[in-house]
Amino acid sequence: MKADRESRISVGDHTLFLERTDSGAVIRLVSPDGSRPIEIEITPSGPILRLRSGMAIAVDGAVSLGAETVDICARRELSLRSEGKIIVHAGGEMASEADAHTIVARSRDVRVSANDDVIMNGERIRLNG
Repeated sequence: MKADRESRISVGDHTLFLERTDSGAVIRLVSPDGSRPIEIEITPSGPILRLRSGMAIAVDGAVSLGAETVDICARRELSLRSEGKIIVHAGGEMASEADAHTIVARSRDVRVSANDDVIMNGERIRLNG
């Protein structure tokens, strides 16, 4: 790597590198052991943030995320929890797909409502079974 394409700044016992690339740049925090916990790649289509050691966010107030599209991908498991309500709204269609679905209401009803037909299609439809 050419010295004129890289800058470095000491930040405590870590080093912050700025590497200029043909398509943009990479900002990288390097730990004393050589690991790279944080990296920001500047690309023509926008920045990419990589956190290699995990991330936790704690906020006392509200969090709002707005974007044209949002894609969340968990490689092993995704958990959504609320100590209150969970409300999901879609302006268009909503689809859910999995190998199996389980819906459990611990203490109240399960309601299904449609403005048109309710269609159930299955190899066997077992009620109270």
